[in-house]
Amino acid sequence: MPTITQQPVTSLRDNIYKELDTAGITTITRSGQFAGVLISLGDLDPKLAKRLGDVTTRNPEHGLQLLLDYITYRS
Repeated sequence: MPTITQQPVTSLRDNIYKELDTAGITTITRSGQFAGVLISLGDLDPKLAKRLGDVTTRNPEHGLQLLLDYITYRS
């Protein structure tokens, strides 16, 4: 199971590149309330990154499941 961290949107904005360098899930809060989720895959092979991006754009539900599976496999 991947580690899930939580950050307020202001902190995430200031540290976005650091968050994207590491595979994981970050819940995002705004004024203390849940606002969304950032799924980051770390440093991917460009072909894999393109494929996952294309799948997620065409079929978001399937793409998100693939992303979660990928993170779970890597952790």
